[in-house]
Amino acid sequence: MRIVIVGGGTGGHLYPGIAVAHELQRFDPYAVITFIGSKATGERETVLREGFAFSGITASGFTRRKATEQMRSVAHLVRGIVQSLSLLRKIRPSVVLGLGSYVSGPVVLTARALRIPCVIQEQNLLPGLTNRILGRIANRVAVSFEDSVSYFAAKSLL
Repeated sequence: MRIVIVGGGTGGHLYPGIAVAHELQRFDPYAVITFIGSKATGERETVLREGFAFSGITASGFTRRKATEQMRSVAHLVRGIVQSLSLLRKIRPSVVLGLGSYVSGPVVLTARALRIPCVIQEQNLLPGLTNRILGRIANRVAVSFEDSVSYFAAKSLL
């Protein structure tokens, strides 16, 4: 089984994904797990130290400030989708697990367009914007708190 885990930027997204990756390896020692994260953050070293492959894409959060920053965010989204398309075609995962954060957006959107099953993991009580949006298109959503359930469609909850 080939699995892509996407998210990061902060330890709050990355470390739960690493914990899931270790459990998946315990369940299936032959699973090939690749993390996709932002090229601009330092998660590469953490993921590699944990023994997993890492690929970076261009991604940034959306801002509501200056028009030039908004245009840069849109350009990063488009570039991230193109990079995600290339990576997902190369990796050919059985499933994509989105952890939240802005880097999850282009990868999960691309995976769904390629008809790759997607799961969103929401480890916070209040879901972030990316997971609230991606929860609408993901095949399944895993939550940590009962109070998070109301943010997602009942049909998709694990």
